[in-house]
Amino acid sequence: TKTIYVPLEEGKHLISRLKAGERSRELFRNLGQFSVSVYERQFSELQEQGSIELIDENTGILADTSMYVQEIGLVLEDNNSTGLFV
Repeated sequence: TKTIYVPLEEGKHLISRLKAGERSRELFRNLGQFSVSVYERQFSELQEQGSIELIDENTGILADTSMYVQEIGLVLEDNNSTGLFV
């Protein structure tokens, strides 16, 4: 799986530190509560749609926050079904 960070609430500040180049165990531990894991196929599709901003090949930031529902998680739709990732 690959990680997508969701820039909500205090996660925005943590993500800005990540974008600025900070890499520390503490930062990643704190970012964990603002992350979702998706399969490689979904990650690639989100990247192609412009819905995520890449940090590296395995990590992205959700650019389209309308895809994230606080009570449910990340909502992904494809031609066959809807997928939820929390």
